[in-house]
Amino acid sequence: MDNSLKLMLEDELARLLQKLNDNYLDSKINIYNVEFTSTKKIKSLFISIINNLLFNKLESDDVRKSIQSSIQELSQIYIDNDIPYVVLINELNFVQNNLMHLAIAHKNSEDALELFKFFDNVEEHATDNYLQSYLSILNIYNNERLKNFKGTLENDLLKYYESHIVWMNDFTNALLEKDVTKIPQINHHDCGFGKWLDSKEVHKYISDDDEYLRLYKNHRQLHHVGSQVLNLLKGDIKDYHACLTYVQKAENISKSLGNDLALINNRYIIKMATKDPLTGVLNRSLLNDLFNKQYEITAATQNSFVLAMCDLDHFKSVNDTYGHIFGDRVLKHFTNLLKEHLRVSDMIIRFGGEEFVLILPAMTFDEGWKLLDSLRHTLQKSIIIHEDEKISVTVSIGIIEINPKNVVSECGNRVECYLKKADILLYEAKQNGRNRLEGSVN
Repeated sequence: MDNSLKLMLEDELARLLQKLNDNYLDSKINIYNVEFTSTKKIKSLFISIINNLLFNKLESDDVRKSIQSSIQELSQIYIDNDIPYVVLINELNFVQNNLMHLAIAHKNSEDALELFKFFDNVEEHATDNYLQSYLSILNIYNNERLKNFKGTLENDLLKYYESHIVWMNDFTNALLEKDVTKIPQINHHDCGFGKWLDSKEVHKYISDDDEYLRLYKNHRQLHHVGSQVLNLLKGDIKDYHACLTYVQKAENISKSLGNDLALINNRYIIKMATKDPLTGVLNRSLLNDLFNKQYEITAATQNSFVLAMCDLDHFKSVNDTYGHIFGDRVLKHFTNLLKEHLRVSDMIIRFGGEEFVLILPAMTFDEGWKLLDSLRHTLQKSIIIHEDEKISVTVSIGIIEINPKNVVSECGNRVECYLKKADILLYEAKQNGRNRLEGSVN
């Protein structure tokens, strides 16, 4: 760039940095909770990039390397702060568009073209940084999932999900190594999970045609995504933008498969398990096995689940006043309402007397709270007739969410640990007036 343009651009530089600061950078502290030191570093790197682009020749290898080094450092800060890659790309586009506008306005079309070509390369470089980081995180997640599967699923439907995670692990490893020859079976019939879907055994667990079709289509779509990634990386020109999008889509489909299989597996367990003869719900003797299995599934699929303890209010008084036969009717009435409100895959366990434990897989705290508060409200409004007398009962509930990110924090016996937390919350509900929920996220 000639000297007159450089002098004028010094003023434009200040304006451009201010616009970038106002429109993008300052918002990071509020939106993404980026620490002040990181925000300061981001601004410093943008200043370095813009200065290099304005006042140095892009033909210089040193200048290009300096800019690319700044972009790489910038990418890593964004990755470390969980800022989506599209945010970085938008900010780089903002810088590019403004610099090109300045160059064109001052009749420097050659500089504008050079900037356009260079930024195209810069964006690919930044996206590749994001892709490699995302793949590394996926690799860690998949290894953790496989670790959680070990020794827990020998006679379980989810052993087939384990074979799928092995496929996903091989897939991400191949992409990390940038070796397309190591990408596992692209044909969805060839992998372990696909072979199970094509077998007769699948119908032992899945009798609903629509459910089977959804699982089949999701699995087929996952392998289609894998083939798209393979095509993107086979050629001389690598499209890392599309590749990152496809890999994120593959992980979402993988999680969806895990969710579906976990729910199908739970339904099968409930169907085969022994039941409480009075209420038809699961026996307390199964609680340890059911909870531990759900705990391992949660760690493997990275989906939280809800544990709740329910206790019918003043049930002893009901028994004393109306007799044990009527008390049994109350218990049946409550468990029928539970079955109406909950999914077939949700586990209802009679813990003892009028106490029940609920295990609600693939559910967040807010979802569980809304569901169980609706149950509480329905029970309160319902009427049970006893010798022409209309009687209503209420329930108190302690509810916790068990999040996969925190499953390592244990205190002795795992089941006792979490039941104690739910029981403390149930006690609080009783102390705070009954007919209410108390809860927390683990």
